Order: sequence, then C-alpha cells, then structure tokens
Amino acid sequence: MERNQKRLLATISYLSLIGFLAIAVFVYLDGLQTFDLFIIEIVQGLESPFMTMVMNIFSLIGSYKTIMLVFLVMTGFLYVKGKHSNHIIILSVTIIGTGIINQALKYAIQRERPSFYRLAEATGYSFPSGHSMGAFAAYGMMALILLTYIQSRRSKVLMIVASSLLILFVGMSRIYLGVHFPSDVIGGYLLSLFLITIILLEVQPILKRSRMIEQ
Repeated sequence: MERNQKRLLATISYLSLIGFLAIAVFVYLDGLQTFDLFIIEIVQGLESPFMTMVMNIFSLIGSYKTIMLVFLVMTGFLYVKGKHSNHIIILSVTIIGTGIINQALKYAIQRERPSFYRLAEATGYSFPSGHSMGAFAAYGMMALILLTYIQSRRSKVLMIVASSLLILFVGMSRIYLGVHFPSDVIGGYLLSLFLITIILLEVQPILKRSRMIEQ
C-alpha cells in the first residue's frame, strides 16, 4: 500500500471515529431528537404500498442472514479465482468483527427503538443500527475487493455507485420502517467506515507479516 493511500485511509479512519463518537455522545445525552424526528418525517412521508415493498426488500438485503448468504457466494467466487485467501480472510474478519462490535455497543448504550410509528417489527436495542453497520461493512468491503478484479474505469464507477446506493437504501429502509432513528443509521455507517479502514491499515499487514495470506 502506497504512503499516500495510507495517509488517506488514516485520515478517513480518524474522522469517521470522531464522527461516530460525537453521535454516540449526543445519543447518550438524548440530544438528537429534533434531528431524528425531522428526518423520520421526511422519509416516512414517502409511504406508499410500493415504497413499503421496496424498503422491505432493502431491509432484507441488509439482514445478517442475507449478508452471510452473499458472503458464501463471494467466498465461492474468490475460491474459483484461486489463491485469494487474503480477500476471504479480510472479508471474514470484517463481517464477524462488525457483528460483535455492534452487539456490544447496543448493550452498552441500550437506546430504545422508535415506538411511535412502525411498519415492521424488530427486537433489541437501537444504536447503532445493525443492518446499516452490516451492510456498510460487508457490501463496502466486497465492493473494494471486486474493484481489484475490474479493469474498466466505467465498470469501477458503476460498482462504486451501485454499492453506495445499496448501502444508502438499506439504512433508509430501517428509518422508513420505523425501527431505527436516523442517528442509529449514520452512527452505524461511520463506525463501519472506521472498522474498514482499520482492517485495511492494521489487520491486513499483520496477516501478511505472519504469512497467513499471500503477498
């Protein structure tokens, strides 16, 4: 990894962590009600039978079961390509680590979910959003891996746009369905961005030095 790339990743890492911690503090102090209600009103104002169907689909895409299914497909693809254990290990660490950290933070912060208007049911605590964290971490890392196999600049741009929209709509679906506050979603995004950069900056070099993955 080039020095400029490391600097960029480090900058993104610091900024995303600071952003997440700021939101976490405001959530703990219950200081985001006005912001959350404003965004919820806009998103839920789009309600229609068709939109509800679409949002349920995106919510399903962001579920842990779907992410694991896509992970298995991705693993099969990487295995067929041959000698790509590095990508498989990094993706596994990303998904497993994100899930553990999300659950730990949920129980540490214990924010209750929205209760005033729901189109779906969900259990557990609210902050940070598990769907948003999982989708950002898993699909974001998958997109980064797939970019290494794509030569066309246009195809790379399409991959980035498609994965970004997918992640965005997974988060939006949780707000629309009334099971998460917008700050849950944004916090989840920022924390996953931080985890991805840390994995690329710290975990990947450690695995290479230990020869667990090919150079």
